[in-house]
Amino acid sequence: MNQNRRRIEKSESVGFWSTLMGRADRHHAQVDNDPEESEPGTTATSVSGQWQWSDLSRHIPFIIYCTLLLLLYIANGHNQESMQRRILTTRQEVEDLKAEYILLQAEVMHLGRRSQVLDRLQTMGMGWKAPQDPPIELNPESNGTSTQKEGK
Repeated sequence: MNQNRRRIEKSESVGFWSTLMGRADRHHAQVDNDPEESEPGTTATSVSGQWQWSDLSRHIPFIIYCTLLLLLYIANGHNQESMQRRILTTRQEVEDLKAEYILLQAEVMHLGRRSQVLDRLQTMGMGWKAPQDPPIELNPESNGTSTQKEGK
């Protein structure tokens, strides 16, 4: 039975992520290659050799960390897209309100003209009519006497 047993020491081949994380084991446990004596679910075999579950399980925190970073990256992308949509809709609303403001301002300026005010007063039946005499100008030097401004 000792002839069927092969012991492989894994000191030369350290995984990429282990070296990246600085977790290269120099005192790695030896792996038994006999499938009859191994416990089910404790070892995972690969093409390049055998791995024990403890070898794989020590990378789980790094995998969780990378997964959380990935989720944060995706959430940030969605947040930026929704913010861009809100910015675009707000810009469109501002442009619409600016156009409405300009139209209302033009309408108020038009309705505030003297001729428009007199027309509206006449249609309302107030009995107002345009004055026939030109406006008079008061001179402060003449002590309240008025002089009529001549139309040109």
